[in-house]
Amino acid sequence: MMFVRRLYTVFIIVASFLMLGGIYLSSCTKIDTLPQLELSVVDIEGQAVQGVIVGLFDQLDEWSMLENPVQAWHETDDKGRVLFIDLQEQIYFFYADGDTLSNIGHEIALKEPLQLNELRKVKLIIE
Repeated sequence: MMFVRRLYTVFIIVASFLMLGGIYLSSCTKIDTLPQLELSVVDIEGQAVQGVIVGLFDQLDEWSMLENPVQAWHETDDKGRVLFIDLQEQIYFFYADGDTLSNIGHEIALKEPLQLNELRKVKLIIE
């Protein structure tokens, strides 16, 4: 009887240790997040421009025709920013249209593909 009681006690201690260890290990597991892209739209003087409509495209020909953006068109906030989330690991093309201003003649695409767990910030000049 004494042997069974000790065996049961050891079993409880080992089981508790394994459960706590499993909780600890699972809380240390890093979960990858999809890339994000924040565009800050500024005028030629570097001032943020609010109310600019920004589209994001994954193909140059779609960008040139302004068709099939990868997400809905976004409007810049009072700091001239838009945030695109849940993107893929690739290069994107962007178009900004603010009444008489656009980014034509300035940067229109990312130079390097986005990566998992990344928030890329790009300043976009319109004139």
